[in-house]
Amino acid sequence: MSLNDQYRREQRELNREALLRLAALFPALDLNAIDATGPGWVLAAEQITAGHYAASQSLAQRAYEAQRSAAGLIDHVSFVLPGMDGAKLRASLTFKGPYAAKKLLSQGVPPAEVRRLLFGATTGRALRTGLDGGRDTFRAGADQDPKCVGWKRITSAGACRFCRFLADRGAVYMESTAIFAAHDNCMCTAAAVFKGGEIGPEASVEQYLGSRKTRTPKDRERLLDALEAFEPRLPVRAGRA
Repeated sequence: MSLNDQYRREQRELNREALLRLAALFPALDLNAIDATGPGWVLAAEQITAGHYAASQSLAQRAYEAQRSAAGLIDHVSFVLPGMDGAKLRASLTFKGPYAAKKLLSQGVPPAEVRRLLFGATTGRALRTGLDGGRDTFRAGADQDPKCVGWKRITSAGACRFCRFLADRGAVYMESTAIFAAHDNCMCTAAAVFKGGEIGPEASVEQYLGSRKTRTPKDRERLLDALEAFEPRLPVRAGRA
């Protein structure tokens, strides 16, 4: 098993464990007492996700060091790791959880369907944030390790077209401004690329565009054009990437 495969397997198992904890917590959000139970549920979900983020970082650190050693680099390197944005996660969980519950119930959506929708939305965002711990670690290494050229995206077997496009041809992201674009429930991971090894092609202008946090309407149209050129049999203009 390759280092990348081993790392992805470990992150998937970590993700599964976090999902089980979030599932066990979910009934604490009582649809009959949203104002009373919502804040405590959000806080507990944030704590689970913070643990997931830290554990994902730990796995990524070990994987980064292993990949570095495999590249023939024997010197030690350390870098400052980013922290999870708890405020952003709390806002998202509040919007996708208690706020969405009130709105859906007011529209007459049956409680069972509301629970299903809320569970999918909130766990998807929490798991994405937790796995960002590993992605952020590789980005930090690329930014701070002088022997690291950049990072590349490793997709899962069932990756969506957007993720496959961003990883196409083993694209290496060398610009420090490039983020690891991930959607809810995204299982893509990162791998480091070091000097002296086979680096591969740098990400295209369109792939860098896909990794931006914000895009203008013109940027969005350009990205959609690139996606349609990537897989022309699957038009995306009816559903935005």
